[in-house]
Amino acid sequence: MNSILNPNIEGAIEKVALLSYSINKSEKKSVQELMDSALDELLLFTTFIEKKTVELKMVNDILRALTWIDEPVDDDSLVKINMIEVITKEINIKIQAEITSIKSTTLPEMCPSLLEKYFEESESLIENIELIHEIFFELRQDEEFLDLVSKI
Repeated sequence: MNSILNPNIEGAIEKVALLSYSINKSEKKSVQELMDSALDELLLFTTFIEKKTVELKMVNDILRALTWIDEPVDDDSLVKINMIEVITKEINIKIQAEITSIKSTTLPEMCPSLLEKYFEESESLIENIELIHEIFFELRQDEEFLDLVSKI
């Protein structure tokens, strides 16, 4: 067994010395520099997601506020609401692609509460887009609903 692990001392010393040199030689970046760089990138990511979460919340607040409009809406306003719906659907498509990409990494395990908030705002966006559509383009065209609202 000793001969398998160490066929000759001279060869072993040479191999260990070469490996030691390779392990200890100065790379372009040290392990510490690589860790610092990775942590800097993680900080950039978390700052980016925090900003996007705040912006998504603002969009969701605007959409929720629109759902409370109880006055009659003219065609010009419906065109604008339709534009809002189209724009927010485009936002949602981009966000869902980002979420799919994020979920394929270890990032959800690294910053779970941050990403949970982002995912929740994303879900709220989907719900609010659907709600805007229902309120302005379905319910306001529904005679039964309009009759019921007029009685309230």
